Amino acid sequence: MGKKRQLMLAAVASLFLLAGCGGTQSTGTGATTPSGDTGKTAKTEQPNSKTEQPKAPVTLKVQFIPAYDQIFEKFVEPVMKQKLPYITLEHLPQNPKIADLVATGVIPDITQPNSTLTDVIDLQLPMDLTALVKKTNFDLKRIDPVLIENIRAYSTKNELLALPSDRSSVVLMYNKDLFDKFAVPYPKDNMSWDDAIDLTRKISRTDAGVQYHGLHPNNTRFLRSELGLRFFDANGKAVVTSAEWQKAAGVWKAIYDVPGNSAKGAIRDLFTKDKTMGMILSNASFLIRDPIPGFNWDLVTTPAFDNKKTPDQLGAMFSISRSSKNADAAFEVLNLYYSDEVQSAIERDAYVVTTLVNPEVQKQFGVNIAGSSKLNLAANFKGNPATKIVDVNEDIGNKSINAAFNDIAEGNKDINTALRDAAKDMEQQLAEKKAQ
Repeated sequence: MGKKRQLMLAAVASLFLLAGCGGTQSTGTGATTPSGDTGKTAKTEQPNSKTEQPKAPVTLKVQFIPAYDQIFEKFVEPVMKQKLPYITLEHLPQNPKIADLVATGVIPDITQPNSTLTDVIDLQLPMDLTALVKKTNFDLKRIDPVLIENIRAYSTKNELLALPSDRSSVVLMYNKDLFDKFAVPYPKDNMSWDDAIDLTRKISRTDAGVQYHGLHPNNTRFLRSELGLRFFDANGKAVVTSAEWQKAAGVWKAIYDVPGNSAKGAIRDLFTKDKTMGMILSNASFLIRDPIPGFNWDLVTTPAFDNKKTPDQLGAMFSISRSSKNADAAFEVLNLYYSDEVQSAIERDAYVVTTLVNPEVQKQFGVNIAGSSKLNLAANFKGNPATKIVDVNEDIGNKSINAAFNDIAEGNKDINTALRDAAKDMEQQLAEKKAQ
């Protein structure tokens, strides 16, 4: 174990002792259901009469990813002033990162890991929210059960170490003008990868001296997610040379083998500014929320393999720290965040794709945005999202497999050689990591 990690864990341990071994000291009666008025004062029994006493003020330290600082300040905290007036949020900056904060003895009450819980679990930070869910009658069924399942996969005890703050919905976005220009039919929901590659061939061409590209697949993770691929087995042996990995690499290669399809530059710029990229895989919220005048585009579900799975949708999450003295108050804030009222307000401005299954809330997505009614916004909630595969050494795997897929795309290595080399590299890195 490295010296830096020892210092971090020591800091966590000392804070747990100070906090009563990670207890959830209550600051009041706890959170109510999302439809309740959590701003009502608690009733305290007196010897001869009943009087209402305001709850003691609570300040919660929170460290959110940048977009959520704005989301909370715009949509959540104004409602908190009415319903949770005794709770104040102290927003910590993104830097130092959570690991460095822990090393200095500062642990936020609420943290927001993004896409993976591995880092905060390694720091022994997240508490199991099961007791708070039960105590407050929080209805977990209101949240997409696949996302809850994805989070539980991080625990060997089926613990609920976080709640999903958004749905990381990956869609296929396409430039309608380019398809019209070359008289190519628009993409459709529920396409296969063969369908998408066929469209890629039809769009990739040179016209009037300008090179147009059909599809930017963006990230190897999407293919891996759809097929449920792991990097390592339980014994730490790399498993990236399997037939399923070869299938993913085969699609990647087919996309880049289309003449003229390879492009250099930022994916969003190629799509929205240069307008030379016909299709991209991405979260569409950035363009829905900030539409570009005159840019004619739409979205459909991500192409899929034979299993009909689309990429997993686990994005950012909320985790309450085990050492928090104000876990009840922290959960009250989260409870309010998941209320239909707050979620609908966030959806109307298309800040994130809601995790709620309520169709009436989902229908609110983007309604405040001019021109959004012309878009296939329902694609964000369609498809058949895969269950996230949890791999504790994902950082090692991603680095090696991305290098391998780049070699495949550029023609530097064939698929078998690239995957064999990736497996060797991954196992070497894992051995080095264990030796630290």
